[in-house]
Amino acid sequence: MGTIALDESRWPLIVLAYPRAFDDAEWMHLIDQIVAVLGRGEDFGMINDVRAAPMPTAWQRRKIIDMYETNLVNVKLHWKGTAIIGSSRIVHGILTALQWLMPPPHPAKVFRDVAEGERWVFAQLGRDVVGADPPRDLSHGAANGPPVGHRLRSLEQCRALEASAGMAPHSTRSRTYAGRTGR
Repeated sequence: MGTIALDESRWPLIVLAYPRAFDDAEWMHLIDQIVAVLGRGEDFGMINDVRAAPMPTAWQRRKIIDMYETNLVNVKLHWKGTAIIGSSRIVHGILTALQWLMPPPHPAKVFRDVAEGERWVFAQLGRDVVGADPPRDLSHGAANGPPVGHRLRSLEQCRALEASAGMAPHSTRSRTYAGRTGR
């Protein structure tokens, strides 16, 4: 079995990525992590990348519903949206139908493209992708946020900055560039 990854490195965007198989214990660990995020009382959005994931079992679906019901006030106040990323038209159709039958208590939309989903989530947060706060040390609380004016840039913008500065890209992974930006 694999580990479900809950990545908070681009807070307030959380990215979920699933292995091809996971067990109920791993599912409950994910639920516990989401409950901890809700307990912070901060607005966030989520990319739920299910392209490699199996469909949750009935028991797992029940546990997510229980989590919504138990934490409904914080879900409605702080969970600003989830973009569900599916890999095909069939998966996209199934996920959309499930949303109609049992809509979550927060905005949710199905996408085939991660970038489109990301733009939508940031719009739900009232921000654009460039205006997201960079990663911060969450273990010490909200007081350790970034200095005013620091922003996370998209991968495309990072590559353009590197090219304009005559730099060769160091890797194909997204990086954070802290710097002043105008609003």
